[in-house]
Amino acid sequence: MFPLLSPLFYDIFPTSWGYALALMNETGITLLAFDEKKINLETYREHEAPFAKTIKVDSPQADWVLALKTWMPQRHTIPNLPLDVHGTPFQETVWQALREIPYGETCSYSELAERVGKPTAVRAVASACGKNPLAVLVPCHRVLGKGGQLSGFRWGLSMKQALLGEEGIV
Repeated sequence: MFPLLSPLFYDIFPTSWGYALALMNETGITLLAFDEKKINLETYREHEAPFAKTIKVDSPQADWVLALKTWMPQRHTIPNLPLDVHGTPFQETVWQALREIPYGETCSYSELAERVGKPTAVRAVASACGKNPLAVLVPCHRVLGKGGQLSGFRWGLSMKQALLGEEGIV
């Protein structure tokens, strides 16, 4: 459940990977989630942010959603959109490291643990990836298991495979 520190807004829109749910407050995007069925995202929104309102056409949040819709088909660089996500300091460090993995490249969980200066914290890194609230914007799909195997993805392995396939990785 998101804290009600500021008003929450949402939009649900179709993408090539199914429906996307963008949840935003006044300062940035707090969640970007995907699902094959819009109804599941509505349920997700109702449980995670029941007081969120649909965005107004003339609001900054509407501009952010338009930027997401424009960016998603090409995704070669991460858009410069305001993000407002909070985790533990370790999670935030991992999420920043994920944003530094270039389009079309991958790394393993152990390599990511080394990048954040905690080479023995592979499970903690995997856990931080699993708690990433910003699918694609924080590209945790670019992290693979040992030997390059697909493993763990909050929005499903089929979506992870599709995202990697679009990047020419799998």
